[in-house]
This record gives sequence, C-alpha cells and structure tokens, in this order.
Amino acid sequence: MVPTARMTWDEIKVAYPGEYVVLDDLVIDERTHGACAGRVISHAPTRREALALEPKAAIGEERALKFTGPIRVPPGFVGLFSVR
Repeated sequence: MVPTARMTWDEIKVAYPGEYVVLDDLVIDERTHGACAGRVISHAPTRREALALEPKAAIGEERALKFTGPIRVPPGFVGLFSVR
C-alpha cells in the first residue's frame, strides 16, 4: 500500500471506518500524548492484518496502531483513568 498524505484523526476515521490503521509521520497531541494526525501506511479490518501489511520500520521510527471504530466496553467493566 502507498502511504497517504498526512491526515488528521477525524479524516482518517471517515476514510477508514471500523478499521485498524498503522500510522507514521505522526503528530502527537501535547495534552493527550496520543497521535492526532499521521500518514496511513496500512489498514485492515483486524489488528493482525493491519500489522501484517505494514512495511518494515526503520530503527527508531515511531508508528501508531489505532482503531477508527467505536470502542466497545464489556458490561460491568470498571476502569480508573488519570488525566494530567
């Protein structure tokens, strides 16, 4: 797959709904410390497929794997979160 131009997270969610995406050329949000933009280098319906399609990374290259669909939380799940 040919990498896309850099896209915002909102653009990626629209272009690849319900898929796992591997990103490089990341832009990191200073508040959340998460990737808020990047180039899509692979995408697939499953995490395993998206990682299998990903080109080999150079040493020290940063990438992110994210899911564009809704996050499903099991019934009864209790989580503790911290915001800095």
